[in-house]
Order: sequence, then C-alpha cells, then structure tokens
Amino acid sequence: MSAYRQLPPDIADFVGRGRELSLVLGAGGDGGTAVPIVVVEGMAGVGKTRLAVHAAHQLVRAGRYGDGQLYVDLRGFAPDADPAGPGEVLDSFLRLLGVPPDRVPPDVASRAAVLRDRLAGQRVVLVLDNAADEHQVLPLLPADPGCLVIVTSRRSLALEGARTVRLEVFRPDEAAGLLSAVLGPERVATDPGAVADLAARCGYLPLAVALVARRLRARPAWPVRHLLSRLADERRRLDELSVGGRAVESVFALSYRALDPERRRLFRLLGIHPGHDVTADSVAALAKREPSTVESPLESLLDEHLVLQAVPGRYHLHDLVRAYAERLCEREDSAARRKAARRRVLDWYVRGADAATRLGRRFAVNVLGHFPIPAGPAPEFTDERQALDWLDAEYPNLMAALRLAGTGSWHAQAIQLPHILHPYLVTSGRTDDWIAGLHLAEAAAIHLGHTGAWAYTLTTLGLAYNTGGETERGRICLEQALALHRRIGQRDGEADTLNYLGAIRRRLGLRHEAIMDFRASIALYRELGDEVGEARTLSNLSIELHLVGRDEEALRYGHEALAIQSRRSGRGEASLRTNLGLIYAHIGRHAEAVEQTRRALVLHRVAASLPGEAQALANLAFSYARLGRYAEAIESGTGAVALGRQVANPELQAATLNALGEAYHLAGDDHAAVRHHTEALALAERIGDEEERVRANDGLADATSAPIVS
Repeated sequence: MSAYRQLPPDIADFVGRGRELSLVLGAGGDGGTAVPIVVVEGMAGVGKTRLAVHAAHQLVRAGRYGDGQLYVDLRGFAPDADPAGPGEVLDSFLRLLGVPPDRVPPDVASRAAVLRDRLAGQRVVLVLDNAADEHQVLPLLPADPGCLVIVTSRRSLALEGARTVRLEVFRPDEAAGLLSAVLGPERVATDPGAVADLAARCGYLPLAVALVARRLRARPAWPVRHLLSRLADERRRLDELSVGGRAVESVFALSYRALDPERRRLFRLLGIHPGHDVTADSVAALAKREPSTVESPLESLLDEHLVLQAVPGRYHLHDLVRAYAERLCEREDSAARRKAARRRVLDWYVRGADAATRLGRRFAVNVLGHFPIPAGPAPEFTDERQALDWLDAEYPNLMAALRLAGTGSWHAQAIQLPHILHPYLVTSGRTDDWIAGLHLAEAAAIHLGHTGAWAYTLTTLGLAYNTGGETERGRICLEQALALHRRIGQRDGEADTLNYLGAIRRRLGLRHEAIMDFRASIALYRELGDEVGEARTLSNLSIELHLVGRDEEALRYGHEALAIQSRRSGRGEASLRTNLGLIYAHIGRHAEAVEQTRRALVLHRVAASLPGEAQALANLAFSYARLGRYAEAIESGTGAVALGRQVANPELQAATLNALGEAYHLAGDDHAAVRHHTEALALAERIGDEEERVRANDGLADATSAPIVS
C-alpha cells in the first residue's frame, strides 16, 4: 500500500445489481453508535468484488467518505498464498495511516486498538475483500460510526450487527446488459435470441458471462451462435469459459481446495447425483453414509456457497458448479466407485418410489415379482398426503434417475421405476413421461432377455399410449403383449392386457369385441383370486353394456364391482363410483348420478387424481344441466375442462369439452356450446374416439339446429 486512497479502479462495464447496490449504499448514516458493516457474500464468480468496489467508488463520489479509502485482498481463497493474517494487514494499514514502523505494536490486539484510534472521527470506507472467516475480519474493524466496512466472502460470515447482502447470479436482463456493454449494442441486436441463449448457457453467472463476452469481443468474426454451439457440449463447457489467464474452473477450484477431504468427496459425488437437487437422505445413499452425518457437511457447503438452497432441506448446485463437481469426480474417483455410488442412489429412489406409491395403489406391480425391491433404507410416510408431497418434490429427480438407469447398466432399476410410478403418473396426468419411461423399461427387459418383464411393460405401454390418445399404437402394444403373456403362461398379465384391450375396442366403437375382452379378463381375475382386477373390469364392462342398451345388467355389474371393492382396502372406489354415476346419468336417474359422482369427487380429490376429478366434474355438469341447475353445470364443466387441459389425455379432454358444451346449450348459450363441441370433435377424430365423436356431432346439431357431417 503506497497511498491512502486504496480502492482498485472501478469497472467501466458494471451493469445491473440495483437492489444490492442500494443496500450497500444505504448502510450507515443512521445516527447510531456502531460502525456500519456490510457483508457481500455469494458463490465464486458471482461478482462480489465488483459490487463492493463499485459501491465504494459511488460513495466516495457522493462525498461520503472523503477522509480515506482502505482496500485489502485478504486472500481467503487464493491459489498460491495463505490467507492474510490480521496482524499483517494491520501492520500495512497502520503504516499507511502514518504510524512509524518502530511504533507499530507487536501483537494483533494492540495493533487493532491503534487502528481504531487512528480512524476515530474519520470518514473512511474499508473494503475487506475475499475474507476467509470472521476471525480474519474482526481485528480490522474500526469503532467510529462515521466509517463504513464492506466485506466480501464466499462463505457466510457471522459478524455481529452486519448487514448481509447475498449476491445471486444475474437476472436475464442483467446478463444481456453486460453482453451489450462489452460487445456493443449493434452486435447484440443482430441475434438477440442467441445472446439470451448464451447467457442462459452460462447459468447467468457474471464471471462466465463476462468471459464469453470478452472472448467474442476478441473474435469479431465469430457469430454469437458459433460460441453458443461450442458451449452446447456440457463436457467441454468449462474449457470454453476461459480467456487469457481467467477461467471459471480455476475460480471454483479455489473454493474446492479449501474443503477438508470428507467434504471434498461429498462435493464430487454431488456432481453425479441424478436430477436438479438433493436431500440429506438421497446424498446419504449416494455417499454410503447415515443421513444424520450428511446434513452438517451439506450445510457447510451451503455456507461456502458451493451449494445453493431454494427451499429448506433441499440443496442444488449451479449448473457450472455441477459440471465442475462431475469433472472432479471423474478425475479423482475410480469408475467402480462412481458406478457403486450411482447404483446406491438409484436403489434409494426405487425404494422411495415404492414406499410412496404403495399407499395409493389400486393393484399389484406385477413386474416386481421378477425384480424385487432392493433392501436398504427408504423414506417413511405416515399418510398418503405426505407420500404425494415427496413424489411431487422428487419427481424431476425420479425422472432423471430413470433416464440414468435406462441409458446405463442399471437395467433392473430401469424396469422397476416406471412400473412403480404408474399410479402417480396417471393421477398427475404425466402421460408423456410415462411413455418415455416405459420405453426405457422395454429396452432394459429386451437387453436382459426377460420375456416376462417385456410383456408386462408392453401391457402398460399399451395403456399409456391409449391414455395419451395414440389408440393404434396402444392396440399394437397390447396385442403383442397378449401373445407374449400367453406364450409364457403369465395369466395376471393376460388379464390386465384383455382389460386394456377392451377399453381400446370401446373407443373404436367395437362393442361386441370389447364385451368379450372384458368378460375374458374377469374370468382370469376370478381364477387368480384377484378381486381388485375383477372389480375394475366389472366396472368397465358395466359401461360397455350400458352403451349397447343393456342398462339393468350394466347397473348390476356396476354395483357388484362396488361391493367387491368395499371388501378391499386401498384405492379404487372413486373410479367405480365415477363409472356408476355416469350410467345413472345417461339413463336419466340424475339424483342417483349426482350422489355417486359427488362421493367419487371427494375421493379423487383426496387422492390428488387430476383425471378422476376432471371426469367426475364432467359427469356432474351432465346431470346438473339436465336438472336445470345451469350455473352449477357450467361451473362444474368449466372446472372439468381446466383440469382436462392439465393432463395428456385427449379422450378425457374431449369428454369434458362435450359435457361443458351440452351444459351451455341447455343453458341457452349456443355460441359457447358450438365452440366447445367443435374442439371436442377435433380431438375425438384425431384419436378415433367414436363415442365422443358422435356426442360432439350431436351437440353441434342441437346447438345449430342443423346436422353436422364429419
């Protein structure tokens, strides 16, 4: 230090950070007796030093700290030097402040006292950059409230009375602003979409954005999309984020090297954890540790800003930090150790999914007879709501685990997960993910040469395709599955497949064939003693019998299904009551229809079943409209359509649209009726749903008083 005005130069292309800057600029001047302290903390590369230096310059320019400005890099995270000791820093400060070398006290406490004396009555801003911990900072604090201390650190510091400014990554507009400031607005304007994508690929980390901006400035011949394409490869991305002697990876490495061996290992393993975020339980499985021993290291990594947290109990890594952790894991951990860690966490997700869905399953997961749940710790749930909350929170990770299993060598887990998650994927309306997962399971079963698992998967895949409106693909899968089940004598799979084939034939208007399939399925379920399968297929048969005009027989089977279900525990009653209510509604017994359907609606809502709730509301709209309760009909129908749009099930969407269209027509609003029936007709024709096609055409004819020819 050779001058009293020690601030480094301000940054010409400083952009954004308005809220954070105002917090720093607003510190002090409140008439208090304590020195104001601002701690700017955040992950490596987020721009802490830039903000602190810029704020200090702004304060000096405003005339607030004209008596002096002190700056020191405390080297808390330096590549080639130990953190600066407080005594060393105090010695430099005191000499700068005019204390002769021979009058500088030998001990830290005495030097700190002299510093406080020299700064008394002065208006001085001190920037203590890159602090390692509180012990490094405390001796450097003045006592005069006319001073201001700005501290930056990658760690969360517990400095009493300090105002903490937590610096996050850029907002998209701030990242775009920095790119524009460095590259010039003309170059940015040539392809603003690519500029936005470039910032996103940098994870909006200010250092990364600054590096790509400077790299592009040094290569005027490069279009923005050229660098964007180079960053597309996640394994090379860190290599691309460097200019000259500055690189994102080297900045991350400083934080990593400050960790002890156990936290280093944990950090590396986070790079290969499937999904976006982690919990102490999932990391414990990954690292082969007890959850109680993992939470403290995770919290420590959070304090180091190597991991982030959006909700309590869940941790995540910035995309670039994750790439760095994964690279470290590949360098420092053997392939066998990485594979074992991945298998442990996949098994944990299988056990967790099994525990969470078991409470709400209507039927057995047949494939688990061939691929049992692996032993080990699993999440515990006291009720179905808690289980559903876990599934919602872990869903992205469960899908990532499934993709990892399906693209790696974990074939058993690839088969287990989509079958275990079947009830949750149906009730939450995630048909596309269900189909994608089942294709991974199919590939795994074929790879293992396991015909039984292949057949079960084809059965469920046929159901999933039919649910998603791809009727023909569903039929092909089911017929292929039926042949496999029969070839190897897999009777439970044959019964399921016949039930699902009956549903496809119903959609296609093949009434006689559908009835035959349902009856054959029921016979097999009775032979196997599977009352749950028998009840759901009896309910399906009841709908088909109603459609061919055999209403009394339909009602008898519907009530028989409900009686069987009442002897069983678990879910299933809601769907049976929904179907029974539908029959009552269509034969004009609307009071009974409303009673059955309202009871079903309560059960669907308890189970968080979006498709079930949508169908029940559509049934209520049908009956309310015919009872003259038009406001309730439109309200129920509107709710049904809204829920139907949330799930990938075109048949359900067509049914809800038709129900609402009929309600509008009976209420006298034929314009709205035509709009909804027209949309329903398009959906029904696309998936080959004969029942809803006829219903939509009838609705259009009623609303326009003219036949509609399809």
